[in-house]
Amino acid sequence: MILTFNFIKNTINFETNLNLLKSINWTFKILEIKKITKVVKGGKILRFRTILVIGNNKNTVGLGIGKADDIAISLEKAFLNAKKNIIYIFSTKKKSIFFSSLNKFKASQINLYSTNKDTGILVSNQIRSIFELAGIQNILGKQYKSKNILNSSKNIILSLIKLNQKYFINNFFFKSQKYLKKKLINN
Repeated sequence: MILTFNFIKNTINFETNLNLLKSINWTFKILEIKKITKVVKGGKILRFRTILVIGNNKNTVGLGIGKADDIAISLEKAFLNAKKNIIYIFSTKKKSIFFSSLNKFKASQINLYSTNKDTGILVSNQIRSIFELAGIQNILGKQYKSKNILNSSKNIILSLIKLNQKYFINNFFFKSQKYLKKKLINN
């Protein structure tokens, strides 16, 4: 199962990187700009860490982190990192996710539920921007324990990858098994 997950993740990233990076209409939102100091022998070194989300409102989203001495350079690094980490999200006709999920990453825990049409995005403000930029309009979510922006956004991206894996396995693997069974029974 682990090999399947890695294969699906890599193929989705490969396809999206080839086809979708060429489009120019990316929108981005800065989740956090934070000052980071590192204490060394000569004193303190001041740097900036930027967390950025990009998307095109057509089921693609990417999360990027950039660190640099200047805010502008860290923004540029985060944008390039987000373009490298783009994922495609399978969604329903109602612009929701197919399955409910519970995911845990480090200390943050997030539950996501698929909802009916015209429900809206009912999640915390930190996570809302990821779904808005991905184009998902109807979702319900609850965030437990840690409310760290970096961990919760990574948690959302990982849960979306797991949902893609579940969708991929249900639609392709099980349908092919049903097809093979029908063929064996008929012969």
